[in-house]
Amino acid sequence: MSLSDQPSNKGVALVAEAAGTSILVCAYCLNLQYDDDAVYAAAPLAMSAIYFVLLMMLLPLSGAEMNPAITFSILISARQYRKHWQFAVMTICSQMIGGLLGM
Repeated sequence: MSLSDQPSNKGVALVAEAAGTSILVCAYCLNLQYDDDAVYAAAPLAMSAIYFVLLMMLLPLSGAEMNPAITFSILISARQYRKHWQFAVMTICSQMIGGLLGM
């Protein structure tokens, strides 16, 4: 989602980004807990499925970036995003907080 079609409710978008990042990091950490070859083989499939579900759920709310690197790359590459750099910084902060909560 480019920020030319920026979400109308920025609070919901920030909470959605934090929750999505938190769920994604939590799922990744849970996949690393088990010392079983079957879990290691299924981990990429599980992470792909979780990412797909989160993407479909959060895309209408916030753009479903769920990664500060993606948000930052959109910020420096898209010209219309530069007008909304404060929202991009808030999004990056909410993603980092969500990542810390997911651990």
